[in-house]
Amino acid sequence: FLKTLEEPPPHVKFIFCTTEPHRLPDTIHSRCQRFDFRRISTDDITRRLRQVCQLEKMEADDEALHLIARSTKGGMRDAETLLDQLSSHTGAQITVQHVEEALGALPRRDLFALIGHVADRDAEKALLLIPRAIQDGKDTESLLNQVMDHVRSLLLLSVCGRDSALLDETPDDVAELDRQRQRFTPDALLYMSQVLADTLRKVKESAHSRLPIELAVVKLAQGDGLRSLADILERLQSLEARLGGAAPAPATPAAPAHGPALARPSAPRPEPQPSAAPDG
Repeated sequence: FLKTLEEPPPHVKFIFCTTEPHRLPDTIHSRCQRFDFRRISTDDITRRLRQVCQLEKMEADDEALHLIARSTKGGMRDAETLLDQLSSHTGAQITVQHVEEALGALPRRDLFALIGHVADRDAEKALLLIPRAIQDGKDTESLLNQVMDHVRSLLLLSVCGRDSALLDETPDDVAELDRQRQRFTPDALLYMSQVLADTLRKVKESAHSRLPIELAVVKLAQGDGLRSLADILERLQSLEARLGGAAPAPATPAAPAHGPALARPSAPRPEPQPSAAPDG
């Protein structure tokens, strides 16, 4: 086999495809040229899809092509397959709505509305979006992944700015995200990311996938973990200022507000020692 690899017939080419190249013996590695295939960027996939549309005389919105490219997570073949399916199904211009329906994705405006209700701490309005999405046939795990991607974009904007190469958004979405991220602190966005990540794990393990999402939405909308350390310190300082006129606390522990006062125990009295019996 090794001899065949070294001197293959002129009409034969061997191609080894593996996701675990470290498991191949060194004798194989030394006789091969290695090419590492990586995921393609969203911008490159979008440009390629636009070229395909021009060659095939297809009409598609730029936002729709970007959504197709983003949904395939770096896979060009999957993107072209989805584009072909949409072209056959719609028979007209491909829009963002067509792509969202094909992917079973929550519309982006609903994502903005959901996070907006969380910022308003309005749990009721935020919860109303969940059953509506599920009734429309949205997968709970996919829905949660969309919310996590949205919060990730907010966090990247907050930490890295609008010009970061890590952002995978259209210019219009970046502008809207930048306005929304001003309602959160980086600590709040980190907290939201952690809650959503824990919820995704629970959704995968639970037989009732809807309940963990609703619990997470209520938890985020209540805002208990969204208060920054500066806000907590400000509330403590305000509380100290209101209590500033009170009498200084005594050195000894104060008695409870309700119930009988407890007397301070006195020092133990020495017990009498038994006297020795007289000799005699």
